[in-house]
Amino acid sequence: MKSLADKLKAGKAKSPIKSPVAENILRYSVFYNLAELYRTDDKTEEANKVWLELANLSKNKGDTLLFRLALIQLDQNKKPVITQTLQQAPAIDGNRLGDTMQLSKTQDKSDLWIDGDRYQVVLDDGSRYVTDHNGSLISAWQTASNSRGSHINNKLHIGDAADRPFKILGIPDRRLNMTSGEYLAYDDYGLAIRISNDQVKGWFLYDN
Repeated sequence: MKSLADKLKAGKAKSPIKSPVAENILRYSVFYNLAELYRTDDKTEEANKVWLELANLSKNKGDTLLFRLALIQLDQNKKPVITQTLQQAPAIDGNRLGDTMQLSKTQDKSDLWIDGDRYQVVLDDGSRYVTDHNGSLISAWQTASNSRGSHINNKLHIGDAADRPFKILGIPDRRLNMTSGEYLAYDDYGLAIRISNDQVKGWFLYDN
């Protein structure tokens, strides 16, 4: 574990580490496990050195999310991080993937044709939905402009700190960098959380 952590330090890896997991997620996992090994052996000082090293490394790389996570771990008065399992499928304004949406004539709708199949894109109070020809919801976006239903199981809210998803859902399966911000993807839930300016700014539901 220590040797892998050394490889992930800035400038010390001779070649990229081959992994299907994003490098920053892999880095956090390795440093976390190494720190926990030290804590198990009652080597708290060594564990803190691990997190301080990750904080400095993340700061130099401009990775604000990992930097914040490392600082939280350095807080001696922090509560243990216990991830939780969502008891209900994520929803946007009460709409879950697979639900049949009841569309009104006043809603902003437009057709979307893909390989000869007709879909509809629906805009509703800052949220966007894509339905198939039967009206079933196949994807949806929640944005910060929508105040209704702007939470995931009352555990994750728009405006939460960027490290909140890690505390609630654990380490994401993937991290996606897009022009609209950074997304943390949790494939088990079909949920991608948008991070921007160190805050949760919305999320995207997808079929996993």
